[in-house]
Amino acid sequence: MKTRRVALIVCAILALTAAQALASVSLEVLNPASTIELKSDLAPRLGDLNGKRIAMWLSGGYKDEEGKLSGNGMAEVLFDAIAKEIKAVYPKVEIIPYSEFPVKYSPFNEPLEAILATNPDGVIVGAGG
Repeated sequence: MKTRRVALIVCAILALTAAQALASVSLEVLNPASTIELKSDLAPRLGDLNGKRIAMWLSGGYKDEEGKLSGNGMAEVLFDAIAKEIKAVYPKVEIIPYSEFPVKYSPFNEPLEAILATNPDGVIVGAGG
């Protein structure tokens, strides 16, 4: 009987110790959607594109002797389709096509200056080639 009483006392002490330990534990519940907090502000959205100038820059590939873009051709197909869809939804938008800009990565200031010189309201950028 004495052993049983000692065992009960030991269990009670362990239970109290565990309760005190759990009281000091802090749990953080995480969002399973994995949303992240943005650390910088995004550019303001344009909303309605009618009346806006949208530049399209395709970085990658190269221009041949005639000034036509060359590469695998898929990026050009995609950009042409994007421009067509934008014009269908926003008929008063002005699209400045990717073919108007240098197709290169370096020096980066050359394509950037060419894009900025057109004074666009927005830019669609893609990597292809």
